[in-house]
Amino acid sequence: MLHSAMNEYNHLSALKIGERNITYNSLNKVSLQIASLLLREGVQRDNIGILGQRNYSVYMGILGSIYSGNTYVPINKKYPERKIKDIIQDANIKVLICSEEDWNQLNSILSSSNALKFVLIPEGDAFKSDNRIKTAFDLNNIDVITEPVSVQPSDNLYVMFTSGSTGKPKGVQVSNRNVSCLLDNMNAYYDLEPGFRASQTFDLSFDLSVSDMFFTWANGGTLCVLNEEELYCPAEYINREKIVFWHSVPTLAEFMYKLGFLNPQMYPSLRYSIFCGEPLTQRVANAWMQATPNSTVENLYGPTEATVFVSRYLYTEKDKQKKFNNGIVPIGAAFTNQRLKIVNKDDKIISKNNKDGELVVSGSQVTKGYLNDDEKTNQSFVRFDWDQVNDLWYRTGDLVFLNDDNNIEFIGRKDKQIKLAGRRIELGEIEYIIKKYGGLDEIVIVAKKDTNGVVEQLVAFTTNELSENGIISMQNKCDKYIESIFFPQEFIYIENIPTTINGKIDRVLLEKKVIEYI
Repeated sequence: MLHSAMNEYNHLSALKIGERNITYNSLNKVSLQIASLLLREGVQRDNIGILGQRNYSVYMGILGSIYSGNTYVPINKKYPERKIKDIIQDANIKVLICSEEDWNQLNSILSSSNALKFVLIPEGDAFKSDNRIKTAFDLNNIDVITEPVSVQPSDNLYVMFTSGSTGKPKGVQVSNRNVSCLLDNMNAYYDLEPGFRASQTFDLSFDLSVSDMFFTWANGGTLCVLNEEELYCPAEYINREKIVFWHSVPTLAEFMYKLGFLNPQMYPSLRYSIFCGEPLTQRVANAWMQATPNSTVENLYGPTEATVFVSRYLYTEKDKQKKFNNGIVPIGAAFTNQRLKIVNKDDKIISKNNKDGELVVSGSQVTKGYLNDDEKTNQSFVRFDWDQVNDLWYRTGDLVFLNDDNNIEFIGRKDKQIKLAGRRIELGEIEYIIKKYGGLDEIVIVAKKDTNGVVEQLVAFTTNELSENGIISMQNKCDKYIESIFFPQEFIYIENIPTTINGKIDRVLLEKKVIEYI
């Protein structure tokens, strides 16, 4: 699919990073060279490490890996050294593809690895003295294949490593068929002419990058990759690059809102605005809607284990007046050929509206499980007695309910539901109440637990500086909506809410900070 698109769109711009554009023709040429080199070196049906972000070498490496019938495995250079080594070991990676700059930065921890057969730097011209380094010179002196290697729908296209609850990365195996079905569903929703410009706000180690890349290239668009500085506030970038298709986590939009960059009609070029990765609040959806007069505003949902997104909710003017749970935009209804069900603690389907349970997912986008980990796979990918089709279902761990409009609304994570003084509550509900009735800009609540894991108290991190009288006044307002035991006992001022590599709120870091502060 991608190779035929590269030929069809030929001289259109495929990729823009900084001031540099690269055409479909040029990207295709280098990718075929990379595939040819991998095949010449006997690298077939292997996992290829793609080390780094936001440079031409890694995008060429991804396509080259796919063209050669191999599987690409993105590795973020910002990962801790231990995690990088764990991924290389777990995925049995013998070849890395990266930029010269990234190799210079990380070769001290990677060059000693006996497992690595070679490192390919597609745009590099140094390292001639190291026989394990291959560069543009090697690519330009090779017999080039004219067509990608044929693969099976069930073959892995990529392996995306995510952090589990234990901190040890889990490699989600995503097949060609999974991605093909995702693109079919996206094509049903988004109608764009070749030459459109799409954003790439995500690191390649975040699976949301997959939809940006492959949907854009399959439809003749230009993938516009924001650098780290532009990601802090992309207002100027959106207008300068005339972005048509925008995709980011809600936290980025929240940050733009906080800085005053979601004023009316600020971004007239946008036609589609999609958000995914964490809850999208109505406050931000309303602000984004007024700032993008010609664009949709959409909340998409999906775990990595079900290939990027499996459901969608189109937010409209009518929704501004609706009261959704905790002010969070619904995750909507399932994509074609995907099934979403809500089950109770006994794994029975909940058929009543407004009754919460765990969301489970099945369909053509559900992946085959975790790399080299049958135990975790069997825990998360299951079959249910009530399913006559006998499909494989993925347990998301997300608490949801079906509202009266038959759209699914997100409550929170099963692992973020806490029990305090014998009562259970979702932390997101407390955050919503305090933000709404206490007038706070940003707040993240974490639980302080004792050595046995029992919740002792709740602690709030906020970007608002609060006086003692201000906190008392806020509690009086919130007591009407939540029990007083759920009002945080400590409020800690923090200049900026920390985020993860993927741009989500870093709750794990805040939980560690609780120990420092209290």
